[in-house]
Amino acid sequence: MNILYLAAECVPFAKVGGLGDVAGALPKELEKLGNKVLMFLPKYGTIDENMVRAHCNVPLQKTKIQYDIKIAGKKYACALWRAYNIYFIENKNLFSNGGVYDGKNLLLKFSLFCHASLEGAKKIGFKPDIINCNDWHTALVSVILKTILKDDAFFKNTKTVLSIHNIGYQGEFPLGALPDTGLDKSSLILLEHNKKINLMKAGIETSDAINTVSPTYAKEIKTKAYGCGMEKLLAKKTIYGILNGADYEHWNPKNDKYIAKKYDKKNLQNKQLCKSDLQSCCGLKKEDIFLLGMVTRLVVQKGFDILAKVIDGILKLDLQIVILGTGEKKYEKLFTKLQKKYPDKVSVNLRFDNELAHKIEAGADAFLMPSKYEPCGLNQIYSLKYGTPPIVRKTGGLADTVINFDPVNAAGSKDTSVRGTGFVFENYDAKKLLTAVQVAFEMYEFKKSWNKLVKNAMSADFSWKKSAKEYVKMYRAVVSVKR
Repeated sequence: MNILYLAAECVPFAKVGGLGDVAGALPKELEKLGNKVLMFLPKYGTIDENMVRAHCNVPLQKTKIQYDIKIAGKKYACALWRAYNIYFIENKNLFSNGGVYDGKNLLLKFSLFCHASLEGAKKIGFKPDIINCNDWHTALVSVILKTILKDDAFFKNTKTVLSIHNIGYQGEFPLGALPDTGLDKSSLILLEHNKKINLMKAGIETSDAINTVSPTYAKEIKTKAYGCGMEKLLAKKTIYGILNGADYEHWNPKNDKYIAKKYDKKNLQNKQLCKSDLQSCCGLKKEDIFLLGMVTRLVVQKGFDILAKVIDGILKLDLQIVILGTGEKKYEKLFTKLQKKYPDKVSVNLRFDNELAHKIEAGADAFLMPSKYEPCGLNQIYSLKYGTPPIVRKTGGLADTVINFDPVNAAGSKDTSVRGTGFVFENYDAKKLLTAVQVAFEMYEFKKSWNKLVKNAMSADFSWKKSAKEYVKMYRAVVSVKR
């Protein structure tokens, strides 16, 4: 199949969240399965051309293709740059001045990206069987195909898939901003939701298929608790739940260039060297003490409201905790204060730091991820590969990837295939979180059972190979349906 993959983010060129990881890995796997895959990405001003060369093994080069896109009576000059199968769309007004979410008019910015991607595909003569859109930033594509381009012979057989990575972010804008979509008033019926333009709603309404990034999340978003106002619309739709994979080329302790010592299941003693290195990097005392790691946004979605309630109880245990990330100021202040109060136990790193993220995955004993909701999550998948059992709440992709370890059965069993890979609690409750941490903390003292748990975790396979096959299966099902 010819697959056009559109995303606002892509590792390593531009990343804000998990979408960037997916966009950096899935197209490569789809290509390995015999598909022709082209990806379009805005040419943000923050994109490093040397990084593009290093990643694609070819320089980023400007093509001869230039064209104008007219939106709200104004022409926007676009040009295509290319590195291997990735096309970067240049527009000096909206894309070149900053990164992914920089700029005052995000509606116009991503509307231009959608229009320019479709026109760009025509300019290079790439007729897609499938256009895989991702989240609200590219959801407008299916609307354009159903309206402005409904009689365009080039896209006659093209179908669209909308991948929802997080239903909580919907691309809402005032109704008065309609001209910035490049659509007329007749399209408002598709765009409007609760007296606002809602790009996610428009994409759900007009796409030929919808998928989410885990089977459990596909069910959850059809409920009021998780649907964020889209549940009634989604209840009418068939939603494919395809679990995100992990890019084991970059997240694997066997070949990780960022960690102190590479390791696998056969030489776990090297993981202890990674732990000492992490403690040293974070100013913590080097000792064999239970070490919790977190790489996250400090926000309610990630469970920081319930964590804040029991963090003092957690710190009463003889353990250390390393946190990496940024988020709501109240949580940043809380954990900064705790670091001052417990300098030997707490390390808070309020920044984005890819190298430290790798060191945490390798050096921590367990990874804490008590999310209120989690469409898929990738850090728990990385943690499994690094033998760092996750402590998670049973929701979304966390429910689909982490199996609760039963220390009672494990301790009394000679069967090394006891399947548990981490610690799972169900109710979104601070006391349940505290209990899960206590169970992991106590379990750590029983080294035989703990090592069994670690090896179970490292045996789990969530590579993109399996997930990519599911995407192809979905694409074929969509393409086979006649309009």
